[in-house]
Amino acid sequence: RPAPRRLKHRYGVNAVRFTRDGRRVATASDDGTARVWAVPSGQQVAELGGHLDPVLDVDVSPDGRFLVSASGDRTARLWDLRTRRLVGVFGGHDGRVLQARFSARGDTILTVPDFGAAAVYACDACGPIDDVLERAERLVRRN
Repeated sequence: RPAPRRLKHRYGVNAVRFTRDGRRVATASDDGTARVWAVPSGQQVAELGGHLDPVLDVDVSPDGRFLVSASGDRTARLWDLRTRRLVGVFGGHDGRVLQARFSARGDTILTVPDFGAAAVYACDACGPIDDVLERAERLVRRN
């Protein structure tokens, strides 16, 4: 039986999520980062930093283009996995953000803090690419 691949952070791992295709795994850690790893090699593909407190949860959009991270710093952050850049920060939560999830279509994000109410955010850029392109065509006028 082969030895397991270790997906190491500097501190403990709080949550893991497979991408829908099973080729990547996202992890959330007490070290304030979310990371993405290749399966089955265990090689790190991306390190997404910027949270001021532990990352408590992660989710990957259905198409695998985006990752949302939930943190003890009272924010959720949206990352573009192609560029590994921060796309947006969802703040204003009353407490630590314990969970963040994409909808089945990937165009909505739900966050769950430990105090207060859950929040639902529209994510126009996160939806199916055909919907994003259609929306962009309606917004952009051509001469």
